[in-house]
Amino acid sequence: MDICAECISEPDIQEWIRAQGGEPGCDLCGQDDAPTAPLNELATYMRECLERVWGYAAEQLPYESAEGGYQGQTWDTYDLLFDECQIYLPRDPDHKFAYEVCTAVSDQVWCDYDWLSLDEDEALKSSWDRFCDIVKHSKRFFFTAIKQDPDNRDYYAPSTLLSQIANLADAHSLVKGLIAGTTVYRGRPARKKKLTSPADLGPPPADLAIQSNRMNPPGVPMFYAAESRETAFAELQTSSAYIGEFRLLRDLTILDLGDLPPVPGIFSGAERFERLALRFLDGFRQDIAKPVTRDERTHIEYIPTQVVTEYFRHYGVDGKTIDGIRYPSTVDGGGKNIVFFATNEEVEGAAPPKKWATKSDPGPWMRLVGSQHVRGKIRPRARRPSR
Repeated sequence: MDICAECISEPDIQEWIRAQGGEPGCDLCGQDDAPTAPLNELATYMRECLERVWGYAAEQLPYESAEGGYQGQTWDTYDLLFDECQIYLPRDPDHKFAYEVCTAVSDQVWCDYDWLSLDEDEALKSSWDRFCDIVKHSKRFFFTAIKQDPDNRDYYAPSTLLSQIANLADAHSLVKGLIAGTTVYRGRPARKKKLTSPADLGPPPADLAIQSNRMNPPGVPMFYAAESRETAFAELQTSSAYIGEFRLLRDLTILDLGDLPPVPGIFSGAERFERLALRFLDGFRQDIAKPVTRDERTHIEYIPTQVVTEYFRHYGVDGKTIDGIRYPSTVDGGGKNIVFFATNEEVEGAAPPKKWATKSDPGPWMRLVGSQHVRGKIRPRARRPSR
């Protein structure tokens, strides 16, 4: 019995059916306008995908007839496919052959993948929430004293969590290079004075870095930039600003949280850990980038991202030094920001040369090549490719 790609409106399943290259002629819907695949082979593929997300109750759960059966949440295949996975059969509105598909997939009762443990993404998310609470309200500087319990699979101690995030970043190739010549933009609100010099438009000296920001605490200046003038201006949320155009003078390495790989679907064929890891990273990125209203609590709400930034700044990823973090803009849809771990000494002409500079010192990271006074909205213009 063959089933066609139009019988199941799930993109990954449709792609799998088309890849089999079966001749049109569906035994379920009776139409011949789409490629087909043997139903038993599709059922095997779907069952293997489901087994990466759920387990079998007969293998996992205790059973007590006096207590109503399996002692845990369960699903039959019909509920799993059409409620949990939200599969739709567009050519079977009355579900006349839905049960045939379900029977081919499995007649067993399903349960959680491991009923005694959280899924990996849930364990990471729970640990991240706990990490945020600890560094904001408990152990801001000595959280490394909290040790990992090797028997607790549902919780990562703070130091272990940061290390695991670094491992996930490495596994998903989130450490990327920016080549010399790349252009970035940094904005400053317009005051009475024109802002046109590297000192005006670069980061403040350490003794003047008194504001708590998303990635840095007071006293630790960093270079916040955007990939476009539009985003740099939007980030300031002001009606008048000076936008500096900076060009990188050397290659840099960043942690890229701006464009994560999409989270694979259940029927994509992706391995279980890959899917769960990307689900966590997607939520982690949203937490890193989410806006924080500036009030008396701002310095507390920024602490978790400041700690994460400091970790990557000093420990890097798999031996690679990290020079900055790229992340989505929350005020300019589609725009991306980059925070460079650079002080005014890394901006050419913004500060006197380092007194301790040596031949091995790489020198300034970037150079101011132009500035623009902007009022109102910036008109989009063609962006120059990075050199």
